[in-house]
Amino acid sequence: MAVECPECGSTELDLVERLEDERRRLKCESCGHEWLRGEARAVYKTTTSIDDLRKRFPSPEDVKPDIVERADLLKQQYLKDHASSSAAAIEFRERYRQVFSEEGLRDTAPQVLKDFANSSLAGNPGNMSRFNDAWNEMGAEEGAQRVKDAVEYLLYGPDDTFLEDRLTNLVEGRRGFGMTGFREALLTKVLCMVEPTRFLPVNKYSGVAGKKEIAKWVYDLNLPRQETVSWTIGRLIIWSNDLLLELAGDGFQDTEHAAGFLWWAKDEMRARSGEVPTGDSDSEPDFIIFKDDDDGFRRWMVEHPAGFYLNANRAPASDDVLLHKVGCSHIGDAEPRGVAWTEQYIKVCSSTKLELEVWSRTVAGQEARHCQTCT
Repeated sequence: MAVECPECGSTELDLVERLEDERRRLKCESCGHEWLRGEARAVYKTTTSIDDLRKRFPSPEDVKPDIVERADLLKQQYLKDHASSSAAAIEFRERYRQVFSEEGLRDTAPQVLKDFANSSLAGNPGNMSRFNDAWNEMGAEEGAQRVKDAVEYLLYGPDDTFLEDRLTNLVEGRRGFGMTGFREALLTKVLCMVEPTRFLPVNKYSGVAGKKEIAKWVYDLNLPRQETVSWTIGRLIIWSNDLLLELAGDGFQDTEHAAGFLWWAKDEMRARSGEVPTGDSDSEPDFIIFKDDDDGFRRWMVEHPAGFYLNANRAPASDDVLLHKVGCSHIGDAEPRGVAWTEQYIKVCSSTKLELEVWSRTVAGQEARHCQTCT
């Protein structure tokens, strides 16, 4: 039997929150009425507003003073070597800020939206094969319309709904909204275009380069796993963004510049700890950095004969980030030749060239040069 709103009888309902006592808070999309459904497992004090919920989320005051000092030193080091963000990313954001305006969205050509989804500028969305397959299967016109509907709902949805909840509906595919493959990463990227002073181009809440991992490694904060709390994914995405933006502080050209620092600082702290980035337990790391570890770099090349690597100074400058394929004659095979490969330089390695090009833009602040011998 379909669940109906007790006020108006509508079946157009949204799940707002799952409480710890197993009850659910529902909201009627038609009249806005909210109520609790289900039997409470035990007696708990129920949080009744989004502001009350947000107060329970970690805040900058939760960061220990010595960690704040450490992060400030990392920031000084980063800004010394990375004075600005990518000019190409700035131009990209300005273009798509116009595209995603209420007036611009209606008249935007399908290819412009597809290009947005497949671009690594101003926030790399990762593998877009699911999106591209769905787009090709349904056709450009229908695919574009689905993207437009999703963006319109996200940015200009009903006034009585929170952005966090609209984002949740789209990420989880509720109410028939959305486009296959146009989920968390691309929706976050859309927010970066229209509110470039608020949203960091860190497109995943959790993952190899996610907000949760950045908070842990840079600020020693344990942000909650989505499945262990009653907060929705939209709330986790936005609240963690605002937290990291406040923690990063001033001194950056823009939010992309700040995101570059957060990624760099995360990798720096992982390198100091000696831990190899692993990301999600069931996924291959996007990239791995070898520093003072020739043996590790050698093993990685043996295990990834079709991979790629960047050769860069430890403080990458404007003319020294060079992209190679594994097996390039500049370095030879994986046998040692008395050369300290990772002593003066670092090797940033990945199974895909795209990840390294993104790393070079966001961390080194430049386009990587391609080795003319191997790439």
